[in-house]
Amino acid sequence: MDFEKRLASLREARARTSFSFKFEALFEPDEWLNMSLETRKHAEKSFRNFITTHDKLRIPYTSEEHIRMRMYNSVYEYNEIKHNFKMYV
Repeated sequence: MDFEKRLASLREARARTSFSFKFEALFEPDEWLNMSLETRKHAEKSFRNFITTHDKLRIPYTSEEHIRMRMYNSVYEYNEIKHNFKMYV
């Protein structure tokens, strides 16, 4: 999956340099609904690995707790302005 392109289109759609989003916002509604649960889980796990290498993304503390408890609807944050964005948890 090319998360760079999906993030770029989401950023363009939101027209903001800083925003929070849920993982399913990276997909078109029809595409998201047609994905199996296993495919969704695998894609989100890949996205979390992608976040570790991307400076403009982070997982807030509450979402990290959701991930540990295997809960869904985790929120991610994007910020292209703030330096050391990952340090502000």
